[in-house]
Amino acid sequence: MLGRTHRDRHKSGAAGLLTALILACPMGATLAQPSDRFCVVPVRDGAPTEKDANEAWRISEDVFLIPGLPGPVFTPVNRGGQWTINAERRLVPYHGAFPHNFLDKSRFVIEPWSRRVVAVSHVGGISVLRPDTEQFAPIEDDNPRSDQASLGPFLLPRQKLTVVVSGQGLPKVVEDRSLRTWMSEEQMTAHGIRGIYSIHDAPLLSAAVILDLDRKIHIVTDDGRWQDVGSIGKDDYGRLIEAAGVALLIAQKSVVAIRKNVSTGDPQFSAEVLATTSSNGAGLSFSESRLFGQILTYAAGGWFDAKMRWRRIARDGQLEDVPGGRLGLPRRDLFGYGRIQDLPTIGRSLIEAPEGFFLYDGKAIRPVVDGGRDRLGDLPRVYDLPSIKRVLVVTRSGWFELRPEGNMVALSMPFPVEGLPMAEIADWPESAVALVSTRAGLFSLDANLNATPVAGGDHIGLGWLGFSKGANPATGEMILTGRYGLFLAVDSQHSRDHICRDQQELESKISRSNLCLRPISGTDGESIGFALGRMIEAPDGRQLLFDTVKGLFSLGPDDTIRQLESRGGQFTRDLVQLPWSGGVVAGGTLESVISSDLSVQQLATLQYSEILGVFPSIESVLVVDGNSGGPIKMIRMEGTGYRRTNTPVRRSDIEAIVDAPWFGGPIVGNWRGLFLMRHDGALAPFDAEGIKQYFPGIFHFSNRTHTYGAKSFFSVRRFQTVYVWNDGWFMITPDRRWRFVAGLPREAIVLTTFEPETGDVLFGTNLGIYSVSQQGQARRLDDIHGPMRSIRAFAEAQGDQGILAVGDEGLFVVRKDSLGVEQVANGSDEVVGSVRQIVASKFAGLNIIETSLGGYSFDGATLKIIEDFNSARGVSGLAAFPRLGRMIAKGPSGGPLLFELNERDASTKCSQPLAR
Repeated sequence: MLGRTHRDRHKSGAAGLLTALILACPMGATLAQPSDRFCVVPVRDGAPTEKDANEAWRISEDVFLIPGLPGPVFTPVNRGGQWTINAERRLVPYHGAFPHNFLDKSRFVIEPWSRRVVAVSHVGGISVLRPDTEQFAPIEDDNPRSDQASLGPFLLPRQKLTVVVSGQGLPKVVEDRSLRTWMSEEQMTAHGIRGIYSIHDAPLLSAAVILDLDRKIHIVTDDGRWQDVGSIGKDDYGRLIEAAGVALLIAQKSVVAIRKNVSTGDPQFSAEVLATTSSNGAGLSFSESRLFGQILTYAAGGWFDAKMRWRRIARDGQLEDVPGGRLGLPRRDLFGYGRIQDLPTIGRSLIEAPEGFFLYDGKAIRPVVDGGRDRLGDLPRVYDLPSIKRVLVVTRSGWFELRPEGNMVALSMPFPVEGLPMAEIADWPESAVALVSTRAGLFSLDANLNATPVAGGDHIGLGWLGFSKGANPATGEMILTGRYGLFLAVDSQHSRDHICRDQQELESKISRSNLCLRPISGTDGESIGFALGRMIEAPDGRQLLFDTVKGLFSLGPDDTIRQLESRGGQFTRDLVQLPWSGGVVAGGTLESVISSDLSVQQLATLQYSEILGVFPSIESVLVVDGNSGGPIKMIRMEGTGYRRTNTPVRRSDIEAIVDAPWFGGPIVGNWRGLFLMRHDGALAPFDAEGIKQYFPGIFHFSNRTHTYGAKSFFSVRRFQTVYVWNDGWFMITPDRRWRFVAGLPREAIVLTTFEPETGDVLFGTNLGIYSVSQQGQARRLDDIHGPMRSIRAFAEAQGDQGILAVGDEGLFVVRKDSLGVEQVANGSDEVVGSVRQIVASKFAGLNIIETSLGGYSFDGATLKIIEDFNSARGVSGLAAFPRLGRMIAKGPSGGPLLFELNERDASTKCSQPLAR
């Protein structure tokens, strides 16, 4: 049955995207078919893992797009190392001399005369990327006694030199395969300096500006003459910008203007301090317009002229007012010094004021016609798009074009343009279009402003870090960060293969489900708050409880919403069930208990708290409040109510804790050993024969990997056994013996477990599936056909077909009788992506699978795609509530925050409830 595929309802990926667009767009909107030219394809192995905290942006946040390399280089902090996308569009380790991590971001230059890339890594070492070599090659220093270069590189284009500087301030020229001295120690001593810190090319001055180790400023002309002009603060550093004949050295604590005077024959240089500050940020008030070669500042005129306005550095080096520049600032909390955005496409610079948009033409500032604040709203986004020769403005109320004539014109688009989250745009020069990420998926936008859906574009969701990382210099394909993975936008006109066609064939293997997501009315941000936290079945078994920033609410069977508790602030709370009483505890900024009649007993009000765990063996909830150094709190039932009390233990006393009713209470591990927690929260020594010590008298039980979601101290109730990672895997047996778990590798990270009614238990690990016997014998299941990477969740397959196991490599089924493993038909990661979670629903006869490519249903025989459940729509966190007979998901901000999983009726309306 598991291998049988139903093909009666197969549709192409393009048709699926069209359905999703119809659901997301207003009625009556005209929709184009997805273009055959563009498609979005997943990067193989590009889904985030537990080492990335299951968030794709943690992989792509720091990316290097260096011309000449065969792919981008990512330097993620969480997973570590360096990664690239190879020719097969797979995420693989990158092996090269440069870069190493995000600290290398500004440590390479491209020589305009040779196209060679020169890099200085922050960990030391100089390397060059020569044209057509596709890899960085280390450069050796001819002087082995010299200390390692660590500063730079610095370009001197007129001399056709690239210079690096050692930690002792010795500058050297980067030759083709070696370094040579640019300035000797004797030469520097002759000019009164003990070493160089930085070198800045200044073509307007026909010179280089040098900062020495003592932060004195030296001007070295192209013909070799030196002149000292001043200094900046000790240990300060900065950058040089030029405009209107003036060079501005913008350091952290000061801004120095350097001017050239040629009236006396040989040029003379002078320096003037324009701004100082005791903290960093002295240069924030100076903005460079490269479009007009000017430096502007939002400042007053002096001691007796306090009026703030826009000013600029004139040709004589002095500040002058900009005509039309007496404007305010729109958001001083965000842009306290004003900001200028060059718009080369229309030949103007944009300035925002409280009244709206203004344009600067290099001479004066003028208001944009129809560009008032009533249209713009708060924090509009402006995109200069050279590829389509347009400037577009995205606001919460709609889209506009900013035209060269200085007016703003409203635009109509075939996707949602109003509300939050706002669409994002990325220029794609290699294909002469722009890409638009919307709530209806990804669109291409051409020079005529024709918007066309991109096949596979519903994998890309709107996020606060942006969806595009730019184009791969080697292929021209756009690198995209989806909610749950890395993707590439491919132009079939430029592609070296037929990946768009191949991807469409893969997607056509999965038929469409009749399931859909119905928004629940009354759950918008204005009604219940802008952010939704946990959901849980109410104690009465008839309603759903959910917590938002506005408080606690209940959702009835008829979708009636009632507020049970009011609260303000920016945080949501955790909700946990109390098995011994049926009540629910809400923990966070306000601690409360909800009883079966839905009455709320408030226990504490504080800034922040965290529920450490629910422990049925002592009928208590343990809470860590905002003062983590204080005592652990205990919530327990007394009489007809609940009470919150202090325990004798502190957070530092608990490295790890797990409930173990067979021992009489929770087992606690800390550096002093193992303990049993009593009903009052006190710790009593717990002896386990043969326990391993970290050092004599010192124990260690914390998670050694700090991997997101990892289990290093957990129990299997049927075996009455606690499992512990302690430089290897061990178990505490029911007779209190410390025993080694044979066959479970030291490097295995347990992510999830499954306890069948009989036989071995299953451990889902980063190395695949292991079965573990009660005696402590472990073996990996099916080394040939089974998964070799992370398994994140288990669930009973519908129809008693076995145990579903899901993870990086897709969906598998473990046979209950033989523990044999086979892949679900069309369930490989190549087809459905990396699986994030599985939601079992016996009342609906389905398992819902959430993957990096979307949501799927599985009835025990066939996988089907749920077209509403995609990244573009932003719905996530689906949960099943058996007593309610409902499956509820969370929506993104800007619309309904709750959705119910339904079925489409005969008229295709999402109105048919799941079987209850």
